[in-house]
Amino acid sequence: MRYRPFNHSGLSTSALTLAIPAGSLREREAFKLICGALEHGINSFEVADGDEAAAGALRQAIASVGRRVLVLMLRACGVDAGNDLAATVRAALHASDAQYFDVLMLDEACALGPAQLAQVEDLKTARLIRMAGLAGDGESADRGVGLAQLDVLSIPYSFRSGWPERNRIKAATTRGMTIVGRDFHVDLVRAARGQGPRGLGRLFHKPNAQEQQAYSFLQTTRNWTADQIGLAFALTEPALATVQVETTSAVLVEQLAQTVERELPAGVAAQIELARFAALSVPDA
Repeated sequence: MRYRPFNHSGLSTSALTLAIPAGSLREREAFKLICGALEHGINSFEVADGDEAAAGALRQAIASVGRRVLVLMLRACGVDAGNDLAATVRAALHASDAQYFDVLMLDEACALGPAQLAQVEDLKTARLIRMAGLAGDGESADRGVGLAQLDVLSIPYSFRSGWPERNRIKAATTRGMTIVGRDFHVDLVRAARGQGPRGLGRLFHKPNAQEQQAYSFLQTTRNWTADQIGLAFALTEPALATVQVETTSAVLVEQLAQTVERELPAGVAAQIELARFAALSVPDA
């Protein structure tokens, strides 16, 4: 496993972050998944607020390896003007015994008015969180870059990302933000059926046969899966502190952890660029 600087204070994170889907696992299952990730060198985890099973699994992990070696993110989903962020964070801290979260990650659906941003500052002052971030894309991510209270930006980044995403990364880097990549794999077959990965349906038109043919190498590259190619490509972007995978599969976690140490096969980078050009030449549906 490779590690990258997460912020300017010396905190380091594994190149791969495991996000546990909200409400997807029982505590014992979540702990087993986290233990497997730790064995492969992953020290960065994200859980959703209100997911007591995942929080309980974190409690066991902290008791096993200690708090200081872990980078923990709490995903706050759908916070509106009536929510008390402090209560949300304190409840998650109590359930996980984490003492503090390195990042409070706000979902793009969250209300981010003056009251919520003031709560973010209060949480930092109370040392319940070290940093606050926004998980978004498009206009919501651009707005996040402009908010001084936010230190982290979580955005989709894949082989289909273009200049808007690259310019967004540049703007966030210039501001000194930590950048987390996610949604690194695009399943073109599912997308063609209207079942694209979370968050990407809004960004890309449904691929036609020409595009699917252009990206056929994702399924035919020897000793590589499409997920592994997507991750290896995302890791070529040095501005990303870590790349996040949201899964309950221990097998996928192991495969991706091993991918961190691998380089893209010869010729695949060129195939990605050719496929991107083919996609750009296809008009939106």
